[in-house]
Amino acid sequence: MNLYSKRFAPFESTIGAYEQEINTANNVYLTLLNKLSLTESMEYGSGENVIEVIDPPQRPGKPQPSKRILMIASGGLAVFVLIAAFFIIIHLLDASVSTVEKLESYSVLPVLASIPQQPEKGTVEMKEAWASVENQQWMQLAQLILNRCQGDENVVLLTAAFGEQGQHAMALQIQKFLKEANLRVAIVIANRAEEVLGFDVDMRPWIRHDGLMVNRERIITELKKLKKENDVVIVLPAAMDQTAELNFWMGEANHLVLAFQANRVFTKMDKRAEACIQKSPISFLGTILTGVKPEFMEDFLGGLPVRKSALRRWTKKIITRNLR
Repeated sequence: MNLYSKRFAPFESTIGAYEQEINTANNVYLTLLNKLSLTESMEYGSGENVIEVIDPPQRPGKPQPSKRILMIASGGLAVFVLIAAFFIIIHLLDASVSTVEKLESYSVLPVLASIPQQPEKGTVEMKEAWASVENQQWMQLAQLILNRCQGDENVVLLTAAFGEQGQHAMALQIQKFLKEANLRVAIVIANRAEEVLGFDVDMRPWIRHDGLMVNRERIITELKKLKKENDVVIVLPAAMDQTAELNFWMGEANHLVLAFQANRVFTKMDKRAEACIQKSPISFLGTILTGVKPEFMEDFLGGLPVRKSALRRWTKKIITRNLR
């Protein structure tokens, strides 16, 4: 032991010192490695958050004008365009017959007259002007009937494709204008209307309960008597959807006038009525379009007694491509 102590004891302290220096070096290495890792992390994070300034901020020389008025104007224009587009689409999708032009596009039969609907609002002069337009239409219709009803061919059927479409009121107006010309006019009610005023001969009891065939000779005899006693005989038969009765009257009458109520759709029943008229040997005078709104009659009558704003006048000029 003494020999060992003498030889190796001095080296133990040296070995301990070396071990301590090695531990110190390891600690320094780990510290440097940690700093290197932290530096790399910071470098990566700063690269992710790089902000590139394309337009550097500038201080305006003068205050910028407000865009509020421009935004309000553009919004109002957009709303106006949407509303106009909505009404245009509704007008294009509307299949109802409101004008003579539309009726002529659906029907192959000629339009004889267009009776306006009296405006609810307006001055007295305006209403009188429209009454004059309506009277002109009735006068034209009465004159045509007078020219066609000569001699024994003086029986006129006034009917519609189906239902009541103003035939009774038409007959009274035609009778009024013909009587003003000192003509004898008789109105014959030969349909199933319950309450009708202003007729001269009532044949409804003879045709009710399928009595048309039973009273056929009686009806023909009465009709011949009326033809001799009057210049014009206006017969209001059943609508054209009741084919059996209509065929009888079309065989006994000489002329036919068809009534069409405006603002309704042109149906398949109307097409069948047209085909029936075209196949029949009866003289067809024309179709009367009734209840037309005044603003929709300009294409048929030309100038209308309607006050028009400057916007409406210029809109019409643009549509018709006439800027004079």
